[in-house]
Amino acid sequence: MKKLLGLLAATGLVVSTIAPVVACSESGDYLETVTIDGKNAFVFFELKNDKITDDDEKIISGFSAGGEAIKVTSWDSEAGKAKVAVIADPDQDKFDRSKDQTIILDLAIYLSKDISIIEKPSTPVNELEPLEVIGKIKVIIKKLTIERFVDLADLNLNLDLGEIAKNDREKIIDAFKAENPSVIVIQLDVPRISATGAKIRATSFSIAYKGEVQVTFTIKA
Repeated sequence: MKKLLGLLAATGLVVSTIAPVVACSESGDYLETVTIDGKNAFVFFELKNDKITDDDEKIISGFSAGGEAIKVTSWDSEAGKAKVAVIADPDQDKFDRSKDQTIILDLAIYLSKDISIIEKPSTPVNELEPLEVIGKIKVIIKKLTIERFVDLADLNLNLDLGEIAKNDREKIIDAFKAENPSVIVIQLDVPRISATGAKIRATSFSIAYKGEVQVTFTIKA
């Protein structure tokens, strides 16, 4: 769990604005309908529910009746809402991404110490006794449509980002996206930043890229 939250923080996802996400409230039986598109292994969204509290010892997780290798976790919980990640990883979890699928997940609140989404817990989530059931979400998972693990160095990228307002991760990623609009920046990290440049690399959760590149920039006076 700590590993994932560290990655979320490193990739700028532990913030109020979360992307990529396709989520909409349902008037029927589902709390939310979310879509994992054909370019990503995950989707993030904000779940609002009166049963959610700000207790750090509790976490939202879930499971499917069909037993598919899909993971759910939450962070930044507060009264009435939490940020939630749904992960359908074809590599770490061997989730089948060769076709479009729709999966119904049961969400519930568990003790954090009983849940691990990086390594399999000693007891599967569907065998744990939840503290409280929240409800169901519909997850639409699209067939992968990208070439897998392309080396960033092999892409025709513009690595000169020009002038940026500040040499922090957010400004660097924004500038990199502006210069290279087809790149899926949510799968990239910025582990090293200097006064005139930065290293951009694929995250461990990337299913599109591998490797790293060095970008340059100047700071706006």
